[in-house]
Amino acid sequence: MLPLVCNLPMICLLLSMTVGILTALVRNGRRAFFLTAALLVAVTAASAAVLVYTWNTGESFTYTLGLYPTPVGIELRAGVLEGLLATCFPVVMLLSILGGYRDICQDVPAGKQSYYFLMLDLLLATLLGLIYTNDLFTAFVFLEVSTIAGSCIILSRETGETILASIRYIIFSTLGSGVFLLGLAILYQCTGHLHMDTLHTMIQLHQRRGEYLLPLMMSFGLLLAGLAFRSALFPFHGWLPGSRGSSTTASSALLSSLFLKGFAVMTLKVILRVFSLESAAEYRITDMLFLLGLVGMVFGSVRALMQKDAKRMAAYSTVAQMGYVYLGIGLGSAVGIAAAVYHILVHAFTKAMLFTSIGALSGTAHHSKRWADLRGSGRARPLAGAAFTLAALSLCGVPVLAGFGGKYVLSAAAFGVPGRTAVTLAVLVVSALLNALYFLPAVINIWSPSERVETVPRDGCYGVSALCFLGCNLVLGVGFVPLTRLIETGISMF
Repeated sequence: MLPLVCNLPMICLLLSMTVGILTALVRNGRRAFFLTAALLVAVTAASAAVLVYTWNTGESFTYTLGLYPTPVGIELRAGVLEGLLATCFPVVMLLSILGGYRDICQDVPAGKQSYYFLMLDLLLATLLGLIYTNDLFTAFVFLEVSTIAGSCIILSRETGETILASIRYIIFSTLGSGVFLLGLAILYQCTGHLHMDTLHTMIQLHQRRGEYLLPLMMSFGLLLAGLAFRSALFPFHGWLPGSRGSSTTASSALLSSLFLKGFAVMTLKVILRVFSLESAAEYRITDMLFLLGLVGMVFGSVRALMQKDAKRMAAYSTVAQMGYVYLGIGLGSAVGIAAAVYHILVHAFTKAMLFTSIGALSGTAHHSKRWADLRGSGRARPLAGAAFTLAALSLCGVPVLAGFGGKYVLSAAAFGVPGRTAVTLAVLVVSALLNALYFLPAVINIWSPSERVETVPRDGCYGVSALCFLGCNLVLGVGFVPLTRLIETGISMF
């Protein structure tokens, strides 16, 4: 009989769905908020227990749902890496909701706030499902659920801009899901299975025999292309700026910091658990991801430099940051994968802090997000100004902050890959300079004297969120060496 801790991944999934139903039934935004906050605390604690258990035992474990064993039945799998991600993601979600709670009350109609929190609970269930699932069809189901949750979260603020952004998002999501499903169908036709461990065994067998080589290569490419659509990897990022720029603060923070990360995690699973790094190198998959990551880093930063709206600038910055993640994957080494995972955590905490601080600063300018209107907003809200400043400096790579750790780990990983060291370091330097070119003027702008800003009431929820984000950012910036080792341990369990 499995220990109780081995049931926690399934309990967290069920709890997320159950609480989602309850939040819709209470029909009260404040109560729905407290239910969701309690859920996030409980999931964080349970996931931390999974992390500690797998770290102490040195082994991953699986949980089979229902009476049908694998490869027919559905199975969840948890190790150190899954436990770490499932612990960090709810923390980011909770702090993002706290940081944007005042805007939720203002932007979302009172009668629909409980449904908004229902979608957030559904988003949590989606992230947990993508982290823990051990078969590709269940992953596809969660991809479809994420489309529903994502579009509703964007539409929570009822404006013409959000409607257009939601339609654009649904189009891109449908394309991504369709491409992923096509790859899934080809893979099933070749192997007869969708369970990840069994798929890996069958694919290795077919490759040794020289069978189905072209269909396998096509399925590999289609699966990753579908996930690239969903994770806004360049050039599939077209839906991202509008959805982030027009949504309420909490939605922008969550969609940028967490929503994309579930698909990046699924990309890692497809490469490491279904196929292999060797297969990815043989099919030139890593070369393509490396190239797209490099271009995305520069393109996203250049586009961010051209924006006059704070949220759109942060959204294009996300395109660049996803380039960092795929650059690490494209290095094609275990160290590069670890660097990519570490940057997932860095970006999750830092970008959520950035968006929530933009939301708080905009309260001093009639909720305008234009830089011209935000001049002096940091003086009116010093804590929000400090949070924005540190988040911006972190993304620029200033030492002791999280972004520096992400860039350092990627640079160190590049030294172990012949032929890619020089170009990786060069583009990292260019990207850091571009980050400084659009973030530093923004920081100067919010601290410049201005008579146009308004005094706003204190926001205790945002204060707690900002202080916690600042602490997490410093922990990531100082402790990147032990955290990277923890991630490498988790990858070795894959």
